Amino acid sequence: MKDRYLFRGKRLDNSEWITGCYIFGRIAQEGDYSAYFVDEETIGQCTGLEDKNGNLIFEGDQYRDEFGNLKTIHCIHDFCCFEDAENCEIIGNIHEAKK
Repeated sequence: MKDRYLFRGKRLDNSEWITGCYIFGRIAQEGDYSAYFVDEETIGQCTGLEDKNGNLIFEGDQYRDEFGNLKTIHCIHDFCCFEDAENCEIIGNIHEAKK
């Protein structure tokens, strides 16, 4: 759970995803002393868990359950709702799906 306080967001200057510490509308990457402005609607907090491929799971990520149903990770007051993290595979997120 060491990654629980990481955040992910899409940079405003180049639309690339960035992961790091969230500070007032910016995300600072680990090992980088720069903080980048991000689209506030794309910010999601890390759950501290990994999917079956070892990818960190963030709020807003999407996966398919064992029946093929599309599910989204939702977090409310530091509590995230989803099933069987170690057996799920993240396939995208709600922000990329809007395109």
